[in-house]
Amino acid sequence: MQLAVSAVTRRTLPPRAFTVLEILVVISIIIILTSLLAAGLMGATDKARHKATVALIQKIKTALQSYHADFREYPPDGYDNLPQYPSNADGILLGTPGGKQYRMKGSAALMYFLCRPLIKVSYIGADISDPRNRVEKRVGPYLELTPDNYSMKERTRGDGTPEVFNPGFNWDDDEYWNTLGFRKCEIIDGYGRPICYDNVKTAAAPYWLANRFQHLGSDPNKGRNVHPDQEYIDNGELGLFPDSEPQYYAEQYDGDPDAYNLILVRRMDPRLKASVYSSAGSLRVWLLQNFFDPAGATTPIADGTDAQLEPKFKGGYDLWSCGRSWIDPSDDITSWE
Repeated sequence: MQLAVSAVTRRTLPPRAFTVLEILVVISIIIILTSLLAAGLMGATDKARHKATVALIQKIKTALQSYHADFREYPPDGYDNLPQYPSNADGILLGTPGGKQYRMKGSAALMYFLCRPLIKVSYIGADISDPRNRVEKRVGPYLELTPDNYSMKERTRGDGTPEVFNPGFNWDDDEYWNTLGFRKCEIIDGYGRPICYDNVKTAAAPYWLANRFQHLGSDPNKGRNVHPDQEYIDNGELGLFPDSEPQYYAEQYDGDPDAYNLILVRRMDPRLKASVYSSAGSLRVWLLQNFFDPAGATTPIADGTDAQLEPKFKGGYDLWSCGRSWIDPSDDITSWE
């Protein structure tokens, strides 16, 4: 009889509820697993961006070599004055479609020379004004990109119809290149930021100007004023990842409301000579002394001295992506070793 009562009692008892401690343990485990998953996804995303950028740099390098095989020179970068391509703050003049002068610079100019058909002219006689001494040959395009590599993928025409960007589009269409703004389309890397290209034919001006890519807003011929990212900086479209910036950036500007804006206009050129910061003991110390606080620097990045930078492929070109960090040059993805 007692056994029967015990059995009935056991069946009628309500189920035991979870204690607060058990619930907290379960929540903690879920948070930890979620954090690990998020970190893994972020790592996978970063690796994918890096891999895509490396592949893009290599692809452009191959195209540049093909271009050089035909023209015996590398495309102009739009920053420096060349005999056949004089430049101003907007780049080099590449024609007058629709009766208007169009200028390009940076990766937009590079795309003009690599991603569309060109006419190669060879002279077989001394008198170049005589058409009989001139041979013309259609060459290119040397580089084929995907929509993911274009900063402007699609625009809407005045009649409401969409227009997809195509670097080989009819150059005489003023609405396409000017009104829609496609002449400012850039080649972007896996991080969504324009790549940097610098023609360094010689170590002397006008082909090599060491401080062109350095931040110096007071000079219209230097820094952000000629940098290919200028449009993105001004329009707030630059893809930034604050968490990827160096910790010492956060340490230096913690609580400063202008810190984020400062990072927009300042970036490093990866071609810094090692001697520039070796005396400081480390790149971290040099950045703090010279880059973040140039007013108190002994050799600030903004002073424009040629001794701070050097071309990596003298007689050729330098091509790079700023990589994961916008201001730290140590993670840049470059065309040189």
